[in-house]
Amino acid sequence: MDKTQKVGVCYFGSHKRDYSRNNIIRKGLLQNGIEVIDCSSRCNVMLRSLVLIFKFLKIFKKIDVIIVSEMSHAAMPCAKLLALIFRKRIIFDPLISAYDTIVEDRKLIKKGSLLSKIILQLDKACMKMSDIVIADTEEHAEYFSKQMGIKENKIKVIPVGADTDIYYPSKTEFNGNQKFSVLFQGTYIPLHGIRYIIEAAGHLKDKEDIHFILIGKGQEYDEILAKSNKMELENVTFLPMLSQSELREQINKSDLCLGIFGETNKAKRVIPNKVYQYLACSKPIITGESQAVRKLLQHEENVYFCEMANAEALSRAILALKRDVHLRGEIARNGHDLFLNHFTPNHIGGKFSEVIYSALN
Repeated sequence: MDKTQKVGVCYFGSHKRDYSRNNIIRKGLLQNGIEVIDCSSRCNVMLRSLVLIFKFLKIFKKIDVIIVSEMSHAAMPCAKLLALIFRKRIIFDPLISAYDTIVEDRKLIKKGSLLSKIILQLDKACMKMSDIVIADTEEHAEYFSKQMGIKENKIKVIPVGADTDIYYPSKTEFNGNQKFSVLFQGTYIPLHGIRYIIEAAGHLKDKEDIHFILIGKGQEYDEILAKSNKMELENVTFLPMLSQSELREQINKSDLCLGIFGETNKAKRVIPNKVYQYLACSKPIITGESQAVRKLLQHEENVYFCEMANAEALSRAILALKRDVHLRGEIARNGHDLFLNHFTPNHIGGKFSEVIYSALN
């Protein structure tokens, strides 16, 4: 099939419609001339397959490819059945490995337990059911290949990016900050390494003109809050989860934004949403140096790296950028240029459309 022919894809699964990954891909595909039809359900898992089948039967004549959306592993058997019946190709964009996330990173289930082995086998089965598997970084692609037994030529890498309708530099100059504002936002999962941010805040608590703002809530929130209280940190403010427009405003008000610093293996493989969002807002970024992020960004050009899982290194990096206004500006401008040239929805959609055409051919 050539690019002059109209292509329709079914966006299939249990995705949240406002989640950044699928939002960016769907918007980007539309910008690249591919029709996207949503076929999703977040109802009871026992009924979900029936709902998805019913919805698909209404649209299958318009569909050339089924895209199984991020974290929709449970929908893959249903997608595979429909693909076999109606002779459609399946592209699976898992974004994460369920095993890596639940067992290895968050340690919610004991490694080596029967349940952990079942999750691993389900992970493998879902990826093997698809015709093409999408990974967001080369490191994730390597992990999928080695851990899940997926052939390398079956895996395509498409970065996350950020939605330029939501994240962009503010046209308003924020000159009201009485203190140097250091921002982190996230869901408090282990790979974020938030305890190192809190420890860095502890190292800098005598610097009265530096203030940390931590936005979000999640697995380690109570532990982090307790740690901050125990350290009697008056230079840290905790904010709840915000709407994306409110989050953009907080990012744009900040002087410096923080990525991830965890010591888990997954932390070394990911480039999280927040990093792309900071780039889109033209903000200077400090993040832990990992193999994945080194392939995207360069130290003191469009990011400032520090050692992962090292609070002292993070506090030194914050001080270095606070002192060097020129370097902060250069990192912010260069990072924004990089984003505009490679990671907008249009660019992400272009990469994904290439994968779709290759699947059809």
